[in-house]
Amino acid sequence: MSAEARSFYARLIHFCRLALIVAIAWLVTERASKWAESGSGERMDAILSEMADEGNAWLTSPEGDEVMGWAGPTTLVLIPDGLDQVAFPLILRSADSASYVARVADHPEFLPSLFGLELHELGDWQVDAVSGATLTSRAIIGAVRRKFGGVSPPGPFPLMLLESKEPGNWTLQGVAVADAGYQGPTQVVLEFGADDRLIRLVLSESFDNDPYVSDVRLDSSFLRTFTGRSLEELAGLEVGRSGVEGVSGATMTSQGIARTVRATAEKELVLRNEGRTTVEPLALARSPRELLGWMVGGVALLVLITPLRRRRAARKLLRIGVVLGFGMGAGALLSLDAAWSWAQHGLPWQSAPLLAGFVVAAILGPAFFGRKAYCRSLCAHGALQQLLAPRARGRVAPKLDALFRRLPGTLLTAAILLPVLTQASSSSGIELASWEPFAAWTPQSAAMASLILAGLSLLASAWVPLAYCHYACPTGALLEYLRHRPQQILRRGDFVAFALLVSALASR
Repeated sequence: MSAEARSFYARLIHFCRLALIVAIAWLVTERASKWAESGSGERMDAILSEMADEGNAWLTSPEGDEVMGWAGPTTLVLIPDGLDQVAFPLILRSADSASYVARVADHPEFLPSLFGLELHELGDWQVDAVSGATLTSRAIIGAVRRKFGGVSPPGPFPLMLLESKEPGNWTLQGVAVADAGYQGPTQVVLEFGADDRLIRLVLSESFDNDPYVSDVRLDSSFLRTFTGRSLEELAGLEVGRSGVEGVSGATMTSQGIARTVRATAEKELVLRNEGRTTVEPLALARSPRELLGWMVGGVALLVLITPLRRRRAARKLLRIGVVLGFGMGAGALLSLDAAWSWAQHGLPWQSAPLLAGFVVAAILGPAFFGRKAYCRSLCAHGALQQLLAPRARGRVAPKLDALFRRLPGTLLTAAILLPVLTQASSSSGIELASWEPFAAWTPQSAAMASLILAGLSLLASAWVPLAYCHYACPTGALLEYLRHRPQQILRRGDFVAFALLVSALASR
């Protein structure tokens, strides 16, 4: 076969290969979106439908969905016995991290405290929150009390009221968990006058780091930024603009508080049926830290696209910039866990367009240009390993090298098969973030397994150059499979991908 013919067939097969990947991605996305909507598997659906028909399945949804955990509500299903007492409590779905949900589900005293409670007793259910999953467990308590008692704590904090000296004054209590600061949400209490203008802003309990919260409490100029504003003006706040800047040294905490104030005012207006909610502007970055990260990473990227990349010192600066910018700053790393989240909810074009563009560029590079620019130059974890590489002197025996190089593809195949065949999702206990070390770059929300894996992978890379990239990275395996090679027609991965497609079609 001539070189021209071989190149033609290679391009044709590569086009089919990309179509194969798109088909698998579409089927996995279809399954993921169904999970995002229902949050339960076929086995649980069968149980619930049977119990619901007989009136013997109690769910905290939809009333309990008003109580938010770390990222959203958690739905509990309670199956009673013949005496209308709880016989089997089970977490049906949760918007929170799988690691938090697992801590709650496995706790020996939390859910078991529901056993034997009668229907009229559920509205007063009290149990200690689970350490390490406080927000999730408190949200479950609130959801149960809201559903079966009609009342619940307004969030993960106890009710706090302000004493007002003037008649006609009133207060709002707000906790916008989705707008948490650095480590978690902060409770705010807003005191309004009779004219609906803010008189006082009080910070109560917080899950954020104490030094940051204390800095905000002591910054009277920041708190005065909100006073005197009407309910409508607070609902229209633009964080970072209009004088609402962050507190120096506590930017994430203070801006999270500002967004909480805005969300609280918005909710009050909605409850008044005035329909005045603000539209989030297109956010190039979700925080000043992330914006700075993109700036540092962007400067480093200039080295990659200029002749400077041929100089050793410039390449080292590129890697340092990627580590500080894309890694520690923006947290922009591709991962299986992120891919599953995007399959459920789509790429974050509105909330984080730079990240979405980063993802698309990382995929298009190997698919159409044959260059793994992401793995070689833009992955923060890979860049850190490259900085360690000059000190690495170890080698792996040829037979072990050949064996270990199959591990990334095996992990990638398992990550696709588990959701497709077992109908499992991250909310049901398979936490893909724990399969890779990338979540450790945002340590405030990383699972312990990711932190441990990150440490071990860096230690291994200090011994064998790029050990994790070569022997354990399933995301890198996907990008390698997408890579266009003009002289290569068929690959071993093509047969695996075809088998995955058949499995996905068979499980629909």
